[in-house]
Amino acid sequence: KVTTTGYPATPPEPASNGFTLMRGYYLPDGTPIDPLAQPLSQNDRFVVVLTAYPEALGSGQYVLADPLPAGFEIENPDLSAGQGVADFNWLALDTPAHVESRTDQYVAAFRYFSETSSVTTAYLVRAVSPGSFALPGATVEDMYRPERRANTASGMIEVTPTGP
Repeated sequence: KVTTTGYPATPPEPASNGFTLMRGYYLPDGTPIDPLAQPLSQNDRFVVVLTAYPEALGSGQYVLADPLPAGFEIENPDLSAGQGVADFNWLALDTPAHVESRTDQYVAAFRYFSETSSVTTAYLVRAVSPGSFALPGATVEDMYRPERRANTASGMIEVTPTGP
């Protein structure tokens, strides 16, 4: 038996099988931005909003994962609870059963016992390092029916330095 692991040479294309997944970027005031279309500035903060639309309940246990580009750090892993949420009252979020703020990705798990039309979570991220970085695609998966999954497109982002 041989087992191999690795990363694909080319990023996977956006896909949808049992879910539709949307990822949006916003300024803290709720203004939408496109990080692929314009350079970002070092130290800028953004709210990343992930919304999954399940076609059917499935197991009702979903995990959303959003790998961070290099040069980004998560500031607040869960905008649905905690202090400072009033600043983000433009957000309508679902409460995850579990959240992890890792150094390389944001992960949120949800559990439903009946049909839901959508699942939305968000986190605050800061561009900390200047440079050109790969922006991996986000994913959603039914934890006990892994054939039910979706992923967003990947791309490249540019972070410009601030100051002298």
